[in-house]
Amino acid sequence: MSFQVNSDLIFQILDFGITTDVDLINEGLAHSKNDVNGAIDYILSNPNGGQPVGDQRPEVPTEFGTGRLNESFEENIIDLGWGSLHRPKGKRSLGEMRWSKRRLSKEEIEKSENTIYLFGENDIDKYRSENQGREYIGGMAQACGPHDRTKAFGFVTTFYGSPKPTPSEFQNLVDQHMDDLRRYLSQGLDIVIPQPNIADLDRSPKSYEIDGKQVINHNLGTGLAGLTIEHLLIIEHGLQNLNEALKNGEIQFNINKQERLVSKKDSSNPVPREFEAELYEIKKIVAAIKKADPIIINNIAFYEGMICLRKGKECEIKTIDRAIEPPACTVKMLEAGNVVGTELHLLKELGSTEEIKPVAEEIKPIAEEIKPIAEEKKIEPKMVEESSPPQPEEAKTNEMEIENSSQQKMEVEQTNEQSKMEVSTPVNEEEDFFDGDYVVINSM
Repeated sequence: MSFQVNSDLIFQILDFGITTDVDLINEGLAHSKNDVNGAIDYILSNPNGGQPVGDQRPEVPTEFGTGRLNESFEENIIDLGWGSLHRPKGKRSLGEMRWSKRRLSKEEIEKSENTIYLFGENDIDKYRSENQGREYIGGMAQACGPHDRTKAFGFVTTFYGSPKPTPSEFQNLVDQHMDDLRRYLSQGLDIVIPQPNIADLDRSPKSYEIDGKQVINHNLGTGLAGLTIEHLLIIEHGLQNLNEALKNGEIQFNINKQERLVSKKDSSNPVPREFEAELYEIKKIVAAIKKADPIIINNIAFYEGMICLRKGKECEIKTIDRAIEPPACTVKMLEAGNVVGTELHLLKELGSTEEIKPVAEEIKPIAEEIKPIAEEKKIEPKMVEESSPPQPEEAKTNEMEIENSSQQKMEVEQTNEQSKMEVSTPVNEEEDFFDGDYVVINSM
């Protein structure tokens, strides 16, 4: 009995661009018993094989070396051989939903950033295996199809591989699509919905109108798919509800997305020693250790990696100096991307409404803390008998003590006046210890 080659792996190796010889790929997979890496080694070592065309994935330079780009909706993954660098996509704020009547080209979509375009999709291409090519490129798929795993999200509106669903079944499908879009919005990705133009409305009014009134404001399933108005309304209501949730604050921005350097467990190439400390797995362990040793201030446990608020804006604690009091720290401002120095008592928890007390309120007047010296040490003149007039030495001493007492009283009064002036001077309630001294770094 001959060995059965996995056909999906054939497409996977073809996408690598190593060779276009399908027979050679079959030989390699049969020889390695469907092990992709083994098949590639077989192909490259076979002198009679097809002409290798090299890896067609675009090269991307990084601080960890040059790698090959693997792109998804939510992140760019740079394959470094010994590991991969995961760079999240998205803006530093919630994504937006936009309706557009423009018809885009695949080149425009390719050049776009932090944007996902919706288009009507068929079930076969939507649910094909990861490295398998598309079968259909009609309609909007001509422009969106080449980017259907990276920048163009397909709403399944055409059913070639399964029966057309009932409205209730279609509702479940649309709900799944909306969950995906909700996640993309939280990552800071914009969603663009195709909108019908005048020609669309004139050509097929039954796909957009009920009793002469337009009720459909999208172009998903209104063309070749031939969905009923009931099915189209399910998409319409889903999009409108999602937009309302976005406006009402029901969708929260994902502040936890971060760049990650991950090692390949099955790679024959070791991680370069100079990058070992940057590995995400190592950072997680270090973060766990630091989290186990927090600094408690105002009943809040602060630790490196914690997301909190500084002057009302979100930041991540990068370092804490536990050797000084009060403890100082450096934080990365998530919106601006810069790193600043501050003190832990000036930071607040996410969602906290408690205001930081102005420094002026926390400083007690010096005059209240220092008791007047004259009150603490009352100088009582020595009583002398009338019959014994003071000797010259004693009289001189008494005069000096009284003079010193008067001088000390004047110093206390001056100190009290100075304290009042200092307290009355407005103080910035969140003055950081080197607030203006910061370094801008590369941010995600």
